[in-house]
Amino acid sequence: MDNGALKKKGSVTMKLNLSQQLRIDVISQYLNGQLFSEDACVALRKKERQFRRIVKSFREKGILSVLHGNKNKAPINKTPDTQKMAL
Repeated sequence: MDNGALKKKGSVTMKLNLSQQLRIDVISQYLNGQLFSEDACVALRKKERQFRRIVKSFREKGILSVLHGNKNKAPINKTPDTQKMAL
């Protein structure tokens, strides 16, 4: 996969960076029996326990699990645009 490749999940299109693509590839190989968990942990630079959490999330949410939970959300302390215009 090249950098910034688009992935489709249903009707959702996502742009993934290299680390997200790597995470999906490694987890998929692990779930298909092509990688041992120890090798997957080394590839992702995660401890065994964290890797199990990542795999559990991947099984539940699929590709969407690699995205950060706050992606596309405005910070709670963001100044509203209307107030910025008044300044």
